[in-house]
Amino acid sequence: MTLSRRVRCAIYCCMLITPSIGTAEPPTAEQTFIVVRGETYNMLPYDYLRERGIRVPEITNENNAAFRYFDAVNAYVAPEPAPEDWVDKAARGEWPDDPETEAQLIAYLDANADALSITREATQMDDYFLPLFGNVGEPLYSFLLPSLGTQRQLAKLLAADALRQIRAGDYQLGMDRLLTAQRMGNHLGHGSTMIEGLVGVAVNALAADQLTQLANTYDIPTDFLMNTTAEMDAIAANLPSFEDMLRAEEALTDDIVDDVLINPNVDANMLGVPAPPSLLKPENGTGWHKLVKELRRVYLPDRAIKRHAKKYYEKVREGTRPKRDGTPGTILQEDLLLADVPSWDMLTMATLPSFSRAHEIVLMSKSNFERTRVRLAVRAYEQDRGHLPPDLQALTPTYLSRLPADPMTGYDFEYQPATAEDGVPVGLTKVTRENAEELKRKRRTPAILTPRASKWRRFVMSFADRYQLDDRQRASADGILRDIEARAAAFERTQGAKIQQLIDEDDQAGAKAEMKPLDKLFDELDRRLQKLPTRKQRAAVKQQAAEERD
Repeated sequence: MTLSRRVRCAIYCCMLITPSIGTAEPPTAEQTFIVVRGETYNMLPYDYLRERGIRVPEITNENNAAFRYFDAVNAYVAPEPAPEDWVDKAARGEWPDDPETEAQLIAYLDANADALSITREATQMDDYFLPLFGNVGEPLYSFLLPSLGTQRQLAKLLAADALRQIRAGDYQLGMDRLLTAQRMGNHLGHGSTMIEGLVGVAVNALAADQLTQLANTYDIPTDFLMNTTAEMDAIAANLPSFEDMLRAEEALTDDIVDDVLINPNVDANMLGVPAPPSLLKPENGTGWHKLVKELRRVYLPDRAIKRHAKKYYEKVREGTRPKRDGTPGTILQEDLLLADVPSWDMLTMATLPSFSRAHEIVLMSKSNFERTRVRLAVRAYEQDRGHLPPDLQALTPTYLSRLPADPMTGYDFEYQPATAEDGVPVGLTKVTRENAEELKRKRRTPAILTPRASKWRRFVMSFADRYQLDDRQRASADGILRDIEARAAAFERTQGAKIQQLIDEDDQAGAKAEMKPLDKLFDELDRRLQKLPTRKQRAAVKQQAAEERD
């Protein structure tokens, strides 16, 4: 484990297991107090957080779903004996056969009926911001998120109770339990810290897995399946993004630098930065404190350090940003991204986290969410017609409003009207660590033959929808696409096998060089499409983009 990972793991572990925050100094008048599971926490003022670079929405406590989640967490009951093992199993679709264990599990679920009801209320609220807790003047990276652990347990209870309700024939409540978990995952995923984002992703994944399990095992009526897919369609538009998590971590990194350099309560040695005795912690406000701040800036020049960190984040952002044709970004190796950081800047080396795993976790979660939604639609089709759909296009518009691309690859799902060993239609199997590498390779595959119909055609359809092209314009767009596809096919007949071999050998640089003619064809496709919209259509898109930025 690298030093940066050790530091981050230590910070995250402290966030999850520390029972309370110390109150060595009295809180300021702007601070409020929150009681969570019997412990009192100082809530840092929102203006103070904004000054430290944390993005805090303009939201009152009454309209903030986080405070309703606090109510749910406080309503949570941990019964004795607590059947934790069976809660986990039931959350994955397995129900106990033993009557005594079943009775314990049902009692546990009944005891938490109020907590689950309050959780549902919270998920119906539009605005969410989980406050950070501590004392003004303390390092911000020592904050605590005291409700996350119990919220994960509530998500498990929602999934377990969904199984209970489906078994009892209450399909509406059962599916609603899982949609509640997904909406809670979305709230958490859009929090101000990466740990919230990853917890939100885990909650979403738990709900998606249970939905798949229940749909495969029980004859849930088609109406309930279709209603669920419609709800998931709305949820999909707001799934947590890696970009949001990256922005949150960047603000935290800047804050760490500020604390190490100017906060007298922070010892630079704690982050692995060797500091001479002259940089010890003097009392705040004294002349010695002012001198130490200036000495620290000489020893650890903050502008240069922040510039190194900013460049690192820019490279990560560039590497993970989706390409124009819908291909998900593939992060570069962090050790290469850090190559430009000079050896003396150990602070940057120590505080910059590794993002590759987090980026892939987010993509896997989104892919499994969409696979679940498509599987529910396939199941509804099968129950109505007695056989699997011949292709996924047959699902629209009756069972799905739209066909998503696979977030792991940018291509269409490789569906076949047959069932795999796990009982799932071929091409819709859950993404795991075991099969993720194959999908990552496909992500780098150029638009060759059949895959091109997924990426390039999807790009043209998206362009036509965005500019609201009329029938004549859409026909022109389709003609441009056919021309580009024909020329690409001619190139691929001679070079496609060589490109694929380079990808299989993980020679990314070589493959990228060989794919330049295809990249130029796609650029030409984009340029020719840009000539189709009218001035009015362009103005409408420009106005919409401005409104979205605001």
